[in-house]
Amino acid sequence: MGIREESLTFITGKSGVGKSTLLNILGLLDLAESINNNSFLKFKYNDEEFFDYLKKISNAEKTLFRRSYFGFLPQGDHLLNTLSIWENLMLVAQLPQKPNDSKVSTEIDNVLKKVGLELNDNRLNLSPFNLSGGQKQRLSLARAILCEPKVIFVDEPTVYLDDDSVELSVKLFIECISKHKCSVIIVSHEFNKLWSFFKKERSNINAERIHLKNSEKNESDVFWCIENVKTVKRKT
Repeated sequence: MGIREESLTFITGKSGVGKSTLLNILGLLDLAESINNNSFLKFKYNDEEFFDYLKKISNAEKTLFRRSYFGFLPQGDHLLNTLSIWENLMLVAQLPQKPNDSKVSTEIDNVLKKVGLELNDNRLNLSPFNLSGGQKQRLSLARAILCEPKVIFVDEPTVYLDDDSVELSVKLFIECISKHKCSVIIVSHEFNKLWSFFKKERSNINAERIHLKNSEKNESDVFWCIENVKTVKRKT
């Protein structure tokens, strides 16, 4: 399988088949316990190869790579209630924590406006615990797109996001793909529902679906296999 630049990729399959695990491996959050000798996983951007996943690289290198190129929208909000809303965004952005710095403030203000979450300074200094469920969802989305990552990993958005937030997410993902040359990888067991939101936008983006299933021969030995890759390109 290959994930192209400026593309949308759906990873689908039944519960327990390994969709989220595959997403975490691609996002350098998990390691594969075993892998075929003929397999390889390399990260390239602008034709420059950064590293081969199968070669030994340090955790520090992985962390730096994730921070520089990846954005994550996991199941649940995974916000840190011990930090303020502002600090949750700053932590991901790796920006100097200077609330009076106009550039920093502008970047955060802009991304909060994009997700429909405009908060005054007093609210930004509160814990995410004080936000409603919908506001937490939008803050998580803001955190994922803040640094304009080259790959955004999204895990089951229809499970924990309401329909309005899913629709907003879809619009922002399309913007990331078309304007910032980002690739978006979405794990979902509700492909038809999710794809209906993308069709509403009438955008012309490259989209593929990778469907995973358990091996019919020996489910304990084969973790997943690719059933098909379907092109679902939307034409204007």
